[in-house]
Amino acid sequence: PRRVVVGELKTFCPQRGFGFVRCEEYQDRDIYVGASAFAFGTPVASSAGCKVEIEVNDQASQLRAIRAKLLTDGPTGATATVGESEPTESKTQRGRLKAFFVDKGFGFIQFEDETGTIDVFAHANYFQGPKPEDFHGFPGMPPVGQEIEFCMSNLNGRPKATWAKVVGPALPVDPVRCLTQSLSSTLRHPDKHLEEQGR
Repeated sequence: PRRVVVGELKTFCPQRGFGFVRCEEYQDRDIYVGASAFAFGTPVASSAGCKVEIEVNDQASQLRAIRAKLLTDGPTGATATVGESEPTESKTQRGRLKAFFVDKGFGFIQFEDETGTIDVFAHANYFQGPKPEDFHGFPGMPPVGQEIEFCMSNLNGRPKATWAKVVGPALPVDPVRCLTQSLSSTLRHPDKHLEEQGR
């Protein structure tokens, strides 16, 4: 049978896409919760300690939440905001996917600001609404993937999207021209290409 309970998010790892919840009804046993169970925004690492409503499958060998919803953003009891609503326009940027690997769950958004061209790491868990399409990009060419609206942080000098949304389709491209330019770029800068693929 399935049971809806309220518990506390013990831990959550966005990079690995799962965490654990504890609640009194299950005598403080750890209940597994995956990122896909959250319909209204995925938690971040700092969400540990927040209240969460979950629907638990009791019949599985491991207690597992099949549906989850954040109720607070921390022990203080404030209303949750993680991923549930769009940020203000002044905080967002727009760019295009340079690449996105569905099987790995991440990719890179490229955009221009006053300092130049910036590549922003984007994890699938931080996308509101539909996730990006699989797109491996074309080395040496401007980004032509889907248009993305996003917010970002620059912790330790590594730009990372903290909220993202697909807002436009990929640009039409000439496959022959793209492959020719990509091959030429790879042959001119093989080390740079290998570094990008290994991120």
